[in-house]
Amino acid sequence: MFAQQAKTAGVNVTVDNVTGDVFWGDQYLKYQFAMDNWGTRGYLAQASFGTVPGALYDETHWSATNPKWVALVDEAFKTVDDAKRNELITQAATIEYNEGGYIIYAFDNQVDAYSAKVAGMVPDFSGLALAAGGARYRLAYFV
Repeated sequence: MFAQQAKTAGVNVTVDNVTGDVFWGDQYLKYQFAMDNWGTRGYLAQASFGTVPGALYDETHWSATNPKWVALVDEAFKTVDDAKRNELITQAATIEYNEGGYIIYAFDNQVDAYSAKVAGMVPDFSGLALAAGGARYRLAYFV
């Protein structure tokens, strides 16, 4: 679909659909353009995993070219006041949205639900959906 849509804009794209062992192999983090998927997490956690300079999964290498964004994220990591931290995150996210290296092709809809026949479910301290921290499912059992 991506190649077809690009073609309507006059861009020829050759799709190389590879398995995980190839994608995350020797060329990982060296592709000029690649498609990946990130699960749910907060902005600062996502930035630390995938965007800040030196991040383990720095797929776009974009942040090294934007010291203002880096300074905002660094300050947000150190800011205890929720309102101030959220303002810094908003500024950083706006810059990344307008100038960053990711093209967001979709947002997953995630729904958490369980019945009275399931016990052991506890709210995650992060406030994220159960799907974001699959390890929480190990606490559930049928009654």
